[in-house]
Amino acid sequence: MTIRILYCVILILFPLLITSQASLNMTLIGTWDESTSACVYGGVVCYNEVWGYVDQAGNEYAIICSPEEVHFIDLTTPSSPTLKQTFTGTGRSIWRDVKSYGNYVYVVHDSNQTSDNEGLWIFDMSALPSGNISNLGTLETHFGRAHNIFIDEDNARLYVAGSNTQGDGIIVYSLANPAAPTLLASVSLATGMGGYVHDLYVRNNIAYCNSESGGDGSGGMFAIDFTTPTAPSYLADINTGGYNHSSWMTDDGNYVVYATETSSVPLYIADVSDVSNGNMTTASSMIYPLLAPTHTNNIAHNPLIRGNYCFVSYYEDGVQVWDISDPANPAIAAYYDMVPNSSYNGTDRGAWGVYPFLPSGHILVSDDFTGLYVLRTNFSLPVELIEFKAQAIENGMGLISWRTETEENSKEFILERSTDGIDFKILARQAAKGNSSERSLYFHTDREPLQGTSYYRLKMVDLDGSYEYSNVVSLEIGKKTTITISPNPVKTGNPIFFQSDGDLSDDLTLCIYDISGKIMDRQILENPENQISFQMPELASGIYFIEFESGGIRHREKITVFE
Repeated sequence: MTIRILYCVILILFPLLITSQASLNMTLIGTWDESTSACVYGGVVCYNEVWGYVDQAGNEYAIICSPEEVHFIDLTTPSSPTLKQTFTGTGRSIWRDVKSYGNYVYVVHDSNQTSDNEGLWIFDMSALPSGNISNLGTLETHFGRAHNIFIDEDNARLYVAGSNTQGDGIIVYSLANPAAPTLLASVSLATGMGGYVHDLYVRNNIAYCNSESGGDGSGGMFAIDFTTPTAPSYLADINTGGYNHSSWMTDDGNYVVYATETSSVPLYIADVSDVSNGNMTTASSMIYPLLAPTHTNNIAHNPLIRGNYCFVSYYEDGVQVWDISDPANPAIAAYYDMVPNSSYNGTDRGAWGVYPFLPSGHILVSDDFTGLYVLRTNFSLPVELIEFKAQAIENGMGLISWRTETEENSKEFILERSTDGIDFKILARQAAKGNSSERSLYFHTDREPLQGTSYYRLKMVDLDGSYEYSNVVSLEIGKKTTITISPNPVKTGNPIFFQSDGDLSDDLTLCIYDISGKIMDRQILENPENQISFQMPELASGIYFIEFESGGIRHREKITVFE
């Protein structure tokens, strides 16, 4: 079924002429502009895509691309971003794209001016923060260049769009081994499924493909089911008259915001709540040119969504933030313009990309000409999980834990469990902090997990009754293992003993957390025996959590330290 755009969409009225105010509800924290890469596109595009990364110790980084390089920026002091490492590619390109999965970062380029053989560039970040980033090289077997990549984390798949070898379709990789992706499919979408895909967003194996037609006016956003990657199936589409650029989905999965990268054209919000049955309709649209009514031809480039806010990079108007809590009536919430008073003539470049997902709430923006901007909204962003995981512990039980960076107006967490990952029942409730600017750790012990595989998700409820769901995690309970730790309490700096009645087949990783979830010590013990001892670090008196992991066996226990 083809669903075409309704023209009775809800439009936000243009603002009054603004010539001096460059920001609304956003504050500049810091900038970085030290690339040595040659600028392209008339000398005005010196940077392109931006992404963020958080290491195992909670330190934040920006990853910003330039025509010849990929730059990793340390944000430990966000007011003074510092270069961690730079890597140089095989040529020069106006377009690069970057995404992350676990401890790995992936980069592609498009239309390289000197080489088409960069393929999928892979970086290992696991040595951070104390070590260096490792360049694992490029995977060039299946394509040399591509316009965009997207990672469906829940299904460990990487999708490649706009490649030189599958120009009218998609390449799909498995990230079961993220250091060495393996090909799942390279398929055409030429017949009624959108053809050339410029960009895409994927959730639950459904790819929202932003397609450019071959001149027949059939381009738009196409929903394609990739459950079987070698045989994708068409679900629905929204026609945009020939071109669509990029899109992002709301947390609840009911709406997608998409941009056409076309002058004077608004962003659109599509209702995809019934897309599996072939239904996809336009709910509303939003446009807010900062120089209206004198100039109205600004261009939205990339929308990304965090909670009820949509962050959009504009070539002329910097970054804009929309409140989409009511998708039928979106409202401008904030903006920061890197090039105020631009005449929208195409030469005064502005924001290329935006990344709003850092736990600290800092917003990363890449400006074409002047590099990285670190911004912050003057209002709090919603609770975002740093981590949600399920682990097998002793006696056949499961430990479900989650961490938050900050909380605002949060009421409670409802932990739900399922046998199939579809139908969930309430397992436990925990009160939230309400309002907190500190990192918080929560956990629940499932003393009687379901036989075989248990699936868990977290419902995060605010004081006003609104809620969001986490991703789904699974836990398979195997052999019961008894683990003991002694002594407890333990004197700081003294040895402590760990004993297991099962075999430890792999190296053992030990982590000690304080009650806020901060890692105080991390060690890797090679070739562990069933009984080992190690020296406790010098810690202040208090309550801590000690966690062991080896060969899929995990154990976490509260421990008291005294001086």
